Amino acid sequence: MSKLKNIVLILALLLLGFTTASAGVSFSVGLGSGDYYQPVGDYDYLPYAYQTNPGYVAPRINFRDMMSQYGIWVSVAPFGQVWKPYASNDWRPYTNGHWVSTRQYGQMWEGYEPWAWAGYHYGNWIYTRNYGWVWIPGYDWHAGRVSWARSYDSIGWMPSPPNGYDYSRGYLSNVGSNNQFAYNDNDFGMEYGNGNFGYGGPYYDPRYRNMYYNPSYSNINFNLWIFINNAHYGYDNYAGYCLGPGYTRRVFDRRLVRITNRQIDRAILERLVGQRIRETSVEVRQLQTDKRAIRVVVPTGNDVVLRVRKNSKEVVRDMIAPAFAEKQKAFKGQNSKNKEEVTRIFHQENIKPKVETLSSEQIINQAREASHKREQSRKKIEQAEEEKLTRIEKAGKLQEPKKEKNTAKTNVKGGHPENGSKDKKSKANAKNKDKDQEQDKNKE
Repeated sequence: MSKLKNIVLILALLLLGFTTASAGVSFSVGLGSGDYYQPVGDYDYLPYAYQTNPGYVAPRINFRDMMSQYGIWVSVAPFGQVWKPYASNDWRPYTNGHWVSTRQYGQMWEGYEPWAWAGYHYGNWIYTRNYGWVWIPGYDWHAGRVSWARSYDSIGWMPSPPNGYDYSRGYLSNVGSNNQFAYNDNDFGMEYGNGNFGYGGPYYDPRYRNMYYNPSYSNINFNLWIFINNAHYGYDNYAGYCLGPGYTRRVFDRRLVRITNRQIDRAILERLVGQRIRETSVEVRQLQTDKRAIRVVVPTGNDVVLRVRKNSKEVVRDMIAPAFAEKQKAFKGQNSKNKEEVTRIFHQENIKPKVETLSSEQIINQAREASHKREQSRKKIEQAEEEKLTRIEKAGKLQEPKKEKNTAKTNVKGGHPENGSKDKKSKANAKNKDKDQEQDKNKE
């Protein structure tokens, strides 16, 4: 009898071990392997289908249903339902991709997430305290709703919230029309002679200083801005070249930033980044939504599709798949309604599907390793930039603007200073500038 009990006990332990092991790999995600791209949802890279099939008829779009395949909808007051993508913790908008220059629309963002064609060209992105970055849907197409910044040897951008809102208080709030995103620095594109770079400005104007240089904004600016070295502007994917929060903090603390809320002219951008920027042609198409027809603008050329094909698999594997695994959400894969079009987009008609099925733990661990490598690479780049700034500071090339006697010209238009116009209060403004400048020196 005891022998029978031992056998039963052994079988029970084996069964328990099997059950425990199975629980660890109970959920898996199928990823494309080699040249094969495994679709994430039914709408992956949808507009690019027009390039490979001019007669393509896109399905009717419902943004809520569509984006639910790639993320979750949450409630954020006062905007109502907003969308948070399934993405890794170090993901942020307008990072996994690059800017292309177009004649009609200026600088246009080309993202590598499967939903990038919708998320970056309609609506707004906002940074929230509870959910991080979330998307407010909209139906008017735009090239990429961001504000631009320049610093010493770097250029940056940040997503713009809806009109009337800004982050000057250290969180998103409605401050009215005269805010960070209504203000424009007319000196944004100016160059400086003798190898010197003036302090960001006009930093001595209280309105500018209170918007971007106040203590509350210093606690959040590193979450909002993306800076890259000027030399990296033409790269395929900026994700591995962002200068990081330390750099953002430093250039704002040292007031080495100029900001504009306007689209950058290509000639000015070329001068700022010190390289020629090729112009990309685009096609304008139309999609039908549940509410109305909307336009979609697609960059053209084989090189465009090649960049998307090259980078999309890496972005999906490292940034999107881990979040799907954590949420136990499977890719659409072979059940994707857009499977045939994706096959054409990535020129996989003659490639036999090869799917690599990985457990949640495997996917998450691989993504962590990839994230660690990206972070190490970014830190090296950021360290080099900070060392460069230190050398420049020691050489005395970072200088405050020289005081000009009786030449202060200001025109208050919509509550913001504009250069080149007369103002009755110019003398008072000049005194205030000198006073504020002296206070800033004492603080530093």
